[in-house]
Parts: sequence; structure tokens; C-alpha cells
Amino acid sequence: INTIISLNQSILVGTVKGVYKTTDNGITWTNASSGLPVVPASQDPYEISSMAVSGNEIYVTPLNGGVYSSSDFGATWTKFGWGTKNCQIFACDTNLFVCTDSYGLYLTKDNGLNWVYLGLQSEHAIQAGCAGSALYAIPADYSSLLVSKDNGITWNPPNNDLSPYLSTVFVNNSVIYTGGISVNYGIDMPTGIVQRSANNGIQWNTIPLYSLSDVVGSVVAFAAFGNS
Repeated sequence: INTIISLNQSILVGTVKGVYKTTDNGITWTNASSGLPVVPASQDPYEISSMAVSGNEIYVTPLNGGVYSSSDFGATWTKFGWGTKNCQIFACDTNLFVCTDSYGLYLTKDNGLNWVYLGLQSEHAIQAGCAGSALYAIPADYSSLLVSKDNGITWNPPNNDLSPYLSTVFVNNSVIYTGGISVNYGIDMPTGIVQRSANNGIQWNTIPLYSLSDVVGSVVAFAAFGNS
């Protein structure tokens, strides 16, 4: 599983073989990949790298397949745009961000009619979100969080002690969450962490994640479902 989103009473996950959906809190799962591109040799759906929700529309990014959208909770999918580019998509309210390999970060506020370039071409942004007037992004080298307060003209790291190995950023009810790993792979014993800020990134609380038997790997995705 690479990504997870929720909409109404449905939870959808993006996997290495397309999209799966549950409407009973995970008791049963069904394949929800109709209309998504498939691998020619196996006819399996391509890997899904990201998913986003804006209003009642769901967006997914198949590997090297641009962006697809669904207005029927994943029953069917249609091409949204971005050709065959390898990209990821994220939503913040009615704003959609597309992060593309080698092309940087783009924003649309009108469901794809117009796109605004937000920079980061050399950074290959992989995650993005917004809280208030601030934009947040994580570059593809996982070198911590970048923040822009001038609509993407300039990007800088926040002035705090965030983990240098982040893989995801998520904004919910104006609270910013980052997920990643506490140390680099191969150095010491890594464990997954969540870092949380309720004041626009001024202060962060770090929450290490442990299981009963072992440390937890890197946090790669967040989702909000009801009060959870």
C-alpha cells in the first residue's frame, strides 16, 4: 500500500496493483481499478503512487500514467490530464497540487482548467499540502520539509528541528503532520515517526512509533476518517 484516502463511508488504498476499496471499515475489500491503465504483459493495473480527494472527486496517479479521476467513489476512472508523466497529486480544500518528475510542482484552483507553476523543478517535489497561506512540500531526496509563504516564489526549510528523513506531509483541520523515519537507513536502528504542528509549523511535537515486537518502518501516508 502506497497511499490511502477516505470519502464519506468509503476508504480507498493505492497499491502496487491498482486501487482497492472498502465500505465496511476494512472487513471486505474490492478492486476499484476499472478504467485505469494496465501493464500490457499481465493486464494488472499499474502501481498507484498517490491519491487525493477534492469535494466528491477522487484523483489517482498510476505509474507513468498522469492523473485519473473518479466521481463515483472509484467505480470508474477517466483520464484527468498530465499525459504519461510520472507524478503525484495532493489536495488541500479545493486546491490540487501535482508534483512531477523533473517538472516541479504545479497548483490548480479550478479543477485543472489552469495550472500555476510553483517552482521546485530541481527538487522533484514528491509531497505537497497547504495550511492557511503557507504551502508545504517535500523534495524527492527526503531532505525534510520546505515551506513557501509567497505562493511558491521562494521555498525554505522551517526554523525548527524536523526529522531530516521525511516522506509525507498531511494537513487536516489546520494541523500539519509529517511522517518519516528517525534516522537514515543503515545507520543505527530506524523507527517511524510522526511530527505534528498546530501553529503553522512554528513548533512541532515528535511522536515515535513502536510496535510490540519491533520498530516501525517509515511513515509514508496519512488519511482522516471521521474523528480518526
